[in-house]
Amino acid sequence: MQLVLYTKPDCPLCEKAKALLDRLRFEYNLSLREIDITGDSKLERRFGLLVPVIELDSGPTLYGEIEEGRMRAALEAVAQEVRR
Repeated sequence: MQLVLYTKPDCPLCEKAKALLDRLRFEYNLSLREIDITGDSKLERRFGLLVPVIELDSGPTLYGEIEEGRMRAALEAVAQEVRR
């Protein structure tokens, strides 16, 4: 499953999201691409105060403080769509 994680430096919530995704990486076969929004005016306007932002492959977008239960529910929803 493909994920994109939008982050910025000195972002405690970004570090927390990365740690969560590292824990879930093998269980859900995650392929993670991290993008630092710093210096990209388009991404800064789009995601500025929302980071971390996680875009799931053909699924929901999660942002801000991402709790494990919410992340697992989103991953399960995408996995079910893939199985159909």
